[in-house]
Amino acid sequence: TEKGSTVEGAWYYTPSTQQNGYFIPVRNEEGYIIRMRVRRDTGNPKYIWFSSQHNIDNETNMVRMRRNGVSSGGPLNLAVPFQLLQNWPMGENIANICRMDTLIATEGEFKSWISANVFNVPVVGLPGAGNFKDLLPLLSKWGVKKLIIAYDMDTLQREDDSLKSQQKQANLFGLVKNFALEAMKAGVTTYLWTWGLSD
Repeated sequence: TEKGSTVEGAWYYTPSTQQNGYFIPVRNEEGYIIRMRVRRDTGNPKYIWFSSQHNIDNETNMVRMRRNGVSSGGPLNLAVPFQLLQNWPMGENIANICRMDTLIATEGEFKSWISANVFNVPVVGLPGAGNFKDLLPLLSKWGVKKLIIAYDMDTLQREDDSLKSQQKQANLFGLVKNFALEAMKAGVTTYLWTWGLSD
């Protein structure tokens, strides 16, 4: 029984993407899965975190009740090609299982896993365009010499001529610029790749 609650019983998680979709594991630099992201084929939002606050005090339907999910903030996702992933012993730092001299940083877990396998290099999935500060100290720790920032094309190109689109593009470009400058201050050669708008 949760303290202060009148709801009793055993609690367990039954992972589900609710209809169609899949889980995306978020791994830390030691290879541990520290969070799960759910990518749904239908519904809004498209991406949700597999964690939540309890709702047992205001939910009457037992099927929808949940106890406290674990919050892990917005962690970085460390993705490596699948052939390396199979041999990554949990607890072993990523720098010990693969070369880290070239690193791609992109937005999101989904792009990081796909990119790691397409380009056959380690990829960091940032939880958002401006959330790069946790990565900066790791660049020198891992011995990164070349950083490729791979963000969506909307960092360089507006979707339309509206004021909202102009402001969004300017804001995103400012975030990418700051990210690149901080990486270069750490002595890392930095490049910018962009994903095509149609992709």
